[in-house]
Amino acid sequence: MEAWGYIGAAYLLAGAALLVYQVRIRRRLATARQALARLTGERRP
Repeated sequence: MEAWGYIGAAYLLAGAALLVYQVRIRRRLATARQALARLTGERRP
């Protein structure tokens, strides 16, 4: 029965890791878009 506890804990940890990973990706995409906007804005006044 202890195996189910370990499986549940691993599942929760994996889910939390995926959520954090998605948030980091969204932040990186947002910063990348802002950087591109700045470059295009400077090149195209």
